[in-house]
Amino acid sequence: AGARATFSVAATGSSRFSYQWQEAGANLPGETNSSLVLSNVESPNAGNYRAIVADSAGFATSAVVTLTVLLPVPGSHEQWIVAAAPKAFWRFNEANGTTAFDYYGGHDAIYVGGAVPASVAPRPPQLPGFEPDNRAAQFNGSTAYINGPIGFLNSVSNFTMIGWIRRTADQADRAGLFGQNDFVEFG
Repeated sequence: AGARATFSVAATGSSRFSYQWQEAGANLPGETNSSLVLSNVESPNAGNYRAIVADSAGFATSAVVTLTVLLPVPGSHEQWIVAAAPKAFWRFNEANGTTAFDYYGGHDAIYVGGAVPASVAPRPPQLPGFEPDNRAAQFNGSTAYINGPIGFLNSVSNFTMIGWIRRTADQADRAGLFGQNDFVEFG
């Protein structure tokens, strides 16, 4: 909740195309571009969206995409993070796959080099505020990392990174834990 959602369609050909976005089959007034941008998304925005693309030859309807709005549990660590309006919020809690989903800013990343999603992570009662089934990514300490969108932090001069790190062995001196891969911000 509170983030931005963007949906886009692409049409090819030499014709001039017109676009009309719909929610639950009803036209959204003024939403006539190839992208639909919903700002400050809240629970009422959850639903099914599609685009109708038309030209002089006729029209085509896009596949339906479902927007799900996830609300943080009151009093949770997640609620605290979302309240700070982050640029991105990766939970690293995917059950499987290679995509690390950004729950806030839409900056999805990729697990690389042996990074493993779905490891056991901080849980109550030892760490209150986390979900009972909380999961986290696991890294091998040498080749595993998350590859995020290129340059998404380039427009900010100051930023804060927050993370939970559990070491299973000694860390080498000056080893990077967080960074943009151009220099180490924290290590």
